[in-house]
Amino acid sequence: MTDLRLFGRCTKGLEGVLASEIQQRLDGQVTNVSHRQVTFSIEAGATQADLGRATELRCADDVFLDFGVVEGVSRERASLATLASGLSRLNLGEALQHITSVRDATPASFDVVCSFMGQRNYNRFEAEKMVAGEICRQIHLPRVDTERRRDADLSWRIHVDGTQASVGLRIARQPLHRRSYRTDAMPGALHPPVAAAMVLLAEPRFGALILDPSCGSGTLCVEAGIFEKPAHVVGGDASAAAVRVSAEHAHKAQTKFSGIVADGARLPLSDLSVDVVLCNPAWGRSVEAQGELSQQPDLLWKEIGRVLKRDGRAMVITESETAETNHVCHGLRLMGKLRLRVSGRWATLRTLVPDC
Repeated sequence: MTDLRLFGRCTKGLEGVLASEIQQRLDGQVTNVSHRQVTFSIEAGATQADLGRATELRCADDVFLDFGVVEGVSRERASLATLASGLSRLNLGEALQHITSVRDATPASFDVVCSFMGQRNYNRFEAEKMVAGEICRQIHLPRVDTERRRDADLSWRIHVDGTQASVGLRIARQPLHRRSYRTDAMPGALHPPVAAAMVLLAEPRFGALILDPSCGSGTLCVEAGIFEKPAHVVGGDASAAAVRVSAEHAHKAQTKFSGIVADGARLPLSDLSVDVVLCNPAWGRSVEAQGELSQQPDLLWKEIGRVLKRDGRAMVITESETAETNHVCHGLRLMGKLRLRVSGRWATLRTLVPDC
């Protein structure tokens, strides 16, 4: 019996973080890390619970059973037939056995999503139609209409890179990045897997005091509470409405949360009192800075430097590179940085520690 092969899709730039989470949480064997994808395996004797744990990965946008690749899928239209023919040699029906083991109900419909790297002489819809015919032939289930894709019980993923088409089937019914607690995502809300990656990289200690000084709808706060349940998570925002939404999301996720309505330039917290700061400050696009930060945005770095403990750590994500030297002026030292794509734009995730 061979090991179960899987792959996780993630935000560009987080491939290494997802690989680490897979190794730590699943004891999975990472076999390949590529553009927005981490391929891994778990033992063949994995139980239903083992496979189900793959749906609990926080840094993954989605996780799929890996059915291998179809070779020879070129940019020419004739390769659509090659793709369908290659699928006919894969045992797609085996998927239903694995999926049924981690679902509450037997799947009754499917959909398929195709994506490409590079230019092709055909579009994704033509590829999806060709692929859907072969999947339907093998698993004997109907494909949902395109406008009802979210209603599909099974979602197949075909990704073509070069002349290889990787074939996967989502384990969960919905993409993992759609968090059930996020019922009121406000403008500028951070992509949940990115928030989870920030928490993972921060490595909060047991019982740590974690602060998000510009919490918005609370994604960073909730992800922190899920990662480290004994932590004391505090979310501050100049908007009372934002703090209320954060509290509601924390309640739905069953995590601890304390909200404070406060200007990010003047936090009602003592000096050297915070173990971890997690922050996605306003970028000035969908969300504008409020209070004193709207006039003096550098005061954010001053407050982070003031409240952070000497052995603390701050994870701050910004779009602009202008912040590169600003934090240095306020007693913070750059420990590392990571470039990633957030909301279609390049951003920088900085790891900062007190310069003492």
